[in-house]
Amino acid sequence: MNNTLIGKTFLRLGLVSFGGPTAHIGYFRDEFVKEKKWLLEDDFSSLLAICQALPGPTSSQMVFSIGLKKGGFLAAYIALIAFSFPSVFLMILLGLGYSLNLLFLSQSTITAVSVVAIPVVGMAVFSMFRNFCSSNLEKIYFFVLTIILIFFDLFYYPNCFLAGRSFFLQEVRYEHQNSTVD
Repeated sequence: MNNTLIGKTFLRLGLVSFGGPTAHIGYFRDEFVKEKKWLLEDDFSSLLAICQALPGPTSSQMVFSIGLKKGGFLAAYIALIAFSFPSVFLMILLGLGYSLNLLFLSQSTITAVSVVAIPVVGMAVFSMFRNFCSSNLEKIYFFVLTIILIFFDLFYYPNCFLAGRSFFLQEVRYEHQNSTVD
């Protein structure tokens, strides 16, 4: 695949994608699975699972991985630089403006940015919920985990993850036993 096309695609995404890594994943899915069809849904899901298991920002790992899959190592670096450049440039400008007292970030400005970012992240989470939670058990687990993460201390998150993993392994065994019996 053409490295220029990869660079332009990721630069455009870097200019319009805001809301953090969770929102980025939603943008990537729309762009690379639905629109451009660079990846199949199963490939995207597998890539996302691998990137989430690695330490570091998932969206940056996804950018690098998609670039690598479509054009090799050079394309992966081009994709990562193109996607990251707009936010790095904006953060440098904001940091300089703030440190030189040319920019004042009021509480209302920060609130306005949050008002825009929260629905974007919410839409991305809902999109992932629709695409990745196919069984009723997965949907129940998603809602229970969401409630725990919102209302309780993050200390409970690893325990919920392990309980959910055990729950899903049990479901897989049950489905496997039923499929071999039929």
